[in-house]
Amino acid sequence: FHAQLVHQDRRHPLPQNRQAYMALTSTRAGTALLALVLAEVVPLGQPHNWVHNPRSRSGNKASTLIPGPAKPTDRDPHVQVGPGQTFEIEWTTGHPNSIFYFVVVSGADEDYINYHTEELLDDYVNSAPERAYKYNESIWAKYHLSCSYLYGEANCGDSKSCKNCGQGSEEWNEANYDVYKGLLATNSSLYANRSKVFESDEDGEHGVTAIEYTADTLSDDVRVAYYNSDYPWIEAVHRFTVEMKWAQEFDTARFDIPARAGSGEYL
Repeated sequence: FHAQLVHQDRRHPLPQNRQAYMALTSTRAGTALLALVLAEVVPLGQPHNWVHNPRSRSGNKASTLIPGPAKPTDRDPHVQVGPGQTFEIEWTTGHPNSIFYFVVVSGADEDYINYHTEELLDDYVNSAPERAYKYNESIWAKYHLSCSYLYGEANCGDSKSCKNCGQGSEEWNEANYDVYKGLLATNSSLYANRSKVFESDEDGEHGVTAIEYTADTLSDDVRVAYYNSDYPWIEAVHRFTVEMKWAQEFDTARFDIPARAGSGEYL
C-alpha cells in the first residue's frame, strides 16, 4: 500500500550538544510491505553497548560516527515487515543504568536524526498522551538473554570455560538477582523463538536462556508512539534501561512500525 503523511513545519535549530550522542542502525532481510532500517541513539563513552541483532551498518559494534554511519550506496533493508507485524531487536548490556533510545522515523526523514538528543527524546516521551502508551501489554516487555546460565557455576570462573555469548568469561549469570522474576518459559506469550532468526555460534555451546524481569524492573522502560507537532518526524520512541552489567549478554524486546507515512523504508 502507499500513503503520504503531510507534516507540519520541520525547521528547528539543531541541538548544541548533539556531539554527545551516536546512532547505530540495525535490520534484517525478508519479504513484506514495510522495509525497515532501525536507528538507536546512545551516549558516547559507552563502548560496550550496541545492537547485537539484527545486523547493523556499524557491523554490530559501537560506532562513534555522529549521528551514525552513512547511508549505504545500495539500499538493503535489514528487516521487512507488513502492517501490524512484529520483529525482535537484541542489544548488549555492558553498562548498568545506561539508556537505549530506539527511535522510529520514516526513511525520508533520516537527516532528522541529527536533532536527536537525550533531552529531545525525553521531551517526546514525557509529552506523550495516554493513548500513546500502546506497548504496555506484557507481550511488549523487555527480557534478558544469557549465554552463561546453562554452563552452571562449576564451568565458569578462572578457567574461563564458560563461554559468555561466544567469548571466554569468568562470570556466570545465575539468574536469581533481584531484577529477575525467573526463567522465561518457552510457551509464554512473551517468548520469541530466536533460533529461526538470530541463533549463531556466538550463543555458546548451550545456546541462550531467556530470563524474565520483574514488573518493578520493567517500570524503568517507557515506550510511546504518537504524533507530536514539535517533532513531527518521530513515529515512536522506545526507552530502555540497562539493569545489570553483562557485557557479552543482551536484552531483547518486540517492536513494530506505526507507519504513519505509509509503506516504504523506516529508520
